[in-house]
Amino acid sequence: KGLPHLSLSWTTNSIDFSPLGLFGKLSVPIVDLYGSENDSKKTANKSAVAEYFIAELFLSADMCLGRNYHAIHKLEELFSYDTLVTILRMNVTENLKSAVVKLLLRLYVDRDPQVISSVPCLTRTWSEVSKHDSPQLPHVDISRENQFCLLQQIISEEIQSMRGTHWDGLSLHMMELLNKLIVFNF
Repeated sequence: KGLPHLSLSWTTNSIDFSPLGLFGKLSVPIVDLYGSENDSKKTANKSAVAEYFIAELFLSADMCLGRNYHAIHKLEELFSYDTLVTILRMNVTENLKSAVVKLLLRLYVDRDPQVISSVPCLTRTWSEVSKHDSPQLPHVDISRENQFCLLQQIISEEIQSMRGTHWDGLSLHMMELLNKLIVFNF
């Protein structure tokens, strides 16, 4: 049925920065705050709120650095995998997508059960080769091989769109995500 509609709501002591004061409603659709066609309509207060949420996403990603499972378990209650992937599919600013990619990497990709595996030594003596079948390269268990297929599709589309353009923060974070998926044999 298409992408779900996502909205943000927040509380503040200042009516000038509240959703009601800025947008006239209690919750604000993400496309109203981050839609690229809305950039010209943004006031300084709307921009400040938009930048604050992006900074909050980057901070959340940094809290999960090093597989900090206490932070990961708390944050996955706030930011579901489906919600973050949905934001990537929406027509929103590159800054928001960049923050979401970083959070996806730290919250859902770089964690157990994913482990870095080393590629086996592929040079062998003839006596070793004749004893065994061909060496197997490391791979993800078949039951998990499609776990990140949506992310792989999004990365593929992003790489194709990067051809001949200036790379930005989103490009960097997409490449970091791609690197981790490769290292984890996806």
